[in-house]
Amino acid sequence: LAARRIAELVAAAASDTPLLAHPLVLPLILPSLPTDTALDLVARIDDQSLLVELALGNRGGIRDALLERITSAKSLGILERHSRDHDKTLNRHARSALEHIRKARHGADDTLARLRELLDALERTEPGNPQRQRALHQELEANRESLEAHHAVLRGADEPPPSTADIDQRIALLPPPEPIVETKAAPLPKGPSPFVELTNEFQALQRAMEEGGALAPIKAQRQALTEAWLRSADQRQPSSEQHLVFESVSHAFQEFAASAARADEQELPDLPAVPKSMPTDSAELTDLWRSLGPRRKALKRLQAQIESVHWPQWAQPSDSYSAMQQQAGQLESDLRRLQEHEEALKSDLESLITNLTTQIDDGSTARAASTLSRARRLSRSLPQHSADDLMASLNTAAARFAELRDWQTFATSPKRQALCEQIREIAEHPLAPRDQAEKIKQLRNEWKQLGPLSKTEDRKLADDFNRFAETAFEPCRSYFAEQAEVRQANLEARQQICDQLKTYLDATDWRTADMKAAEQILRTARNEWRRYHPVDRSPGRKLESEFEALQGQLHQHVKDAWNANLQIKQDIVHEAETLAASETPLADKIDGAKALQQRWKEVGITPRKPDQKLWQAFRQACDAIFAQRDTAREAADQSLQAALTETRNLLGELRTQVDETTAGEAAQDFVREARSRFAKLPELPERAFREAQRDFDDLIARYQGLLAQRAASERVDRLRQLQAWDSAVTEFERSR
Repeated sequence: LAARRIAELVAAAASDTPLLAHPLVLPLILPSLPTDTALDLVARIDDQSLLVELALGNRGGIRDALLERITSAKSLGILERHSRDHDKTLNRHARSALEHIRKARHGADDTLARLRELLDALERTEPGNPQRQRALHQELEANRESLEAHHAVLRGADEPPPSTADIDQRIALLPPPEPIVETKAAPLPKGPSPFVELTNEFQALQRAMEEGGALAPIKAQRQALTEAWLRSADQRQPSSEQHLVFESVSHAFQEFAASAARADEQELPDLPAVPKSMPTDSAELTDLWRSLGPRRKALKRLQAQIESVHWPQWAQPSDSYSAMQQQAGQLESDLRRLQEHEEALKSDLESLITNLTTQIDDGSTARAASTLSRARRLSRSLPQHSADDLMASLNTAAARFAELRDWQTFATSPKRQALCEQIREIAEHPLAPRDQAEKIKQLRNEWKQLGPLSKTEDRKLADDFNRFAETAFEPCRSYFAEQAEVRQANLEARQQICDQLKTYLDATDWRTADMKAAEQILRTARNEWRRYHPVDRSPGRKLESEFEALQGQLHQHVKDAWNANLQIKQDIVHEAETLAASETPLADKIDGAKALQQRWKEVGITPRKPDQKLWQAFRQACDAIFAQRDTAREAADQSLQAALTETRNLLGELRTQVDETTAGEAAQDFVREARSRFAKLPELPERAFREAQRDFDDLIARYQGLLAQRAASERVDRLRQLQAWDSAVTEFERSR
């Protein structure tokens, strides 16, 4: 509170006071200070812990300045842990910085190893090879600069760099490189360059490392290849590409060898695996709960070991590293399973306590007693810390249960006495046997619902109740004996049904069997079976299983026949639908439909519902065919009526003309035209055609009579004219 008040005063005064940098005041006042003042204060802070605290509480440019000042690995680790799941940007920065430090540490180790190899090579190099010495010195100097860069990173992170005392001492003892004398270059050795094969072998070595091979053979092979490379380099120089392969594989080997060596040095924890099936014994579970602490510590230590190995991403894990990963995975799985089992047991106990409370509230002492016993057993299977959280609730419920049981004992004694009186009453004055048994059963159930006995008086009442119940049940025994005889007779009748079914199934040739009779037997046997009821439960169940098996066999035969007949009817339906849709002449369609209907009648048994469905489809196809027939008939009738109407109209028209025509008006063209029109009439049935032909012939005969009358009249007129001409000529001749 004092720091907050001082911060308020300092912010109000906005003065440059040493209080601004106080570790309690600065976090409170920094966000409200001007940016320049805040950045100036940040530049003067050396306390890494304070920098971490300020970075967690600020954003923007101030936080960026704070992050630049946080360099130690310890402070970055604190920042990473505190920002985890809270600030992704801070956490990402901390992890990136820690990774940079880790790479610098491993890079320093790898560079030291390379420096030692170069020193070994320089010490083995014989005088007289100044080019080789110069190349090794140059690579030595480059690696020293790289090592210094790694050390600078580590020193900035407050991490002690690895010692280089032996390296510095050996470098100090090295003789200076021999001067290179310009001489005529010696001719290159004849023959193929050895570096081609060596480069291929180095690349094979790289592949072996990528496949995660064993360190020892890889190390030996690399040593042999390096010596062969250096010997060849004394005679001729490799190409730049070949030298690049040599350098890259050498660096990769340093990284691989360091990681593999660290992996081989690690010791795996020796802890028994959690069994696949969790034990139910509380003692065995207690041993598992006790192993939780050691398992967590072992997992944390193993994860740290895996991190410290720093296995290269480009290489497959070695056997040692894979074993570490598998062990870590197994520990994680075991801890997860134990945690899940603990949570499940805890949830079960919570449910039992809830049920116990509900049962106590409902007054169910019998159920509450069972639930309390289960809850206490389960509490002994939980870890101590989990059980302690729930034991207070369980003990409270147990105390309430004890109080409830005392009250119920006080309240149930009069009810027990009343039940004893009722059972004694029916013992002395029995009811009908079935009613007597039901009454005894009812009274016993009511007695059980009163809960367990807890007083001596209640136990005496229980003895009286049981004695009266036995006496009351005596009249029922003979009745139940008669019922047992009935059940036995029913059982024998059912056995006979099974025997008959078995005989029928064995003796029938199902290839030629009467399936309608089989279907009837299937239904009749079921109805007969139901008639013979009840039977004793145990033998009845066994016999019922046999009956159902026999019925199943018979049903399968019937079902096979059903399926075969359904397929036949399905084929008939398909033929009918195809026939209805075809271009076959209508008469052939009608005959085909009638033939299919006859075949349908001859098909055997089928189940009702599928048969009705097929019958609807078949009937629809047949109706379509017969509808075509009806349509054709209707069209033919319409055509006939039209032809008859046209014929009647023509005959009527001709009759009217004949009736209205006189002999003088009759013309020969009428007959010719009438014959032509009559010949063009539509075709008629034979009988109708004969009647029309007869009427037409009569009309033509009448008209021809008119024509004959006209011809006779014309002849008379001509004769009279001739007679007149003759008289005129005669008269003319007489006058001369």
